[in-house]
Amino acid sequence: MWGREMANIFEVQAGYPDYRFNYEETKWYVAEHGIDEFIREIQDAHPSYDIGQISIAWLDDHKFICKAHGNRGDITIGWER
Repeated sequence: MWGREMANIFEVQAGYPDYRFNYEETKWYVAEHGIDEFIREIQDAHPSYDIGQISIAWLDDHKFICKAHGNRGDITIGWER
């Protein structure tokens, strides 16, 4: 699902959150590749946002969204139901 296929995930969706990912697959990806690589994937998909940091409370509980903070905007990621 990740890497080359990551671009397919970042299709524009209307409304809030900006994206909906599979929670377990996303947690696995971060555990396997690290939070910095996850930030790079988001930044690569949205270079104009200049992503610098990301929230991490969601790693402990799916009730929290993931928010990538950028100098030119934020990306919010919710979880598939």
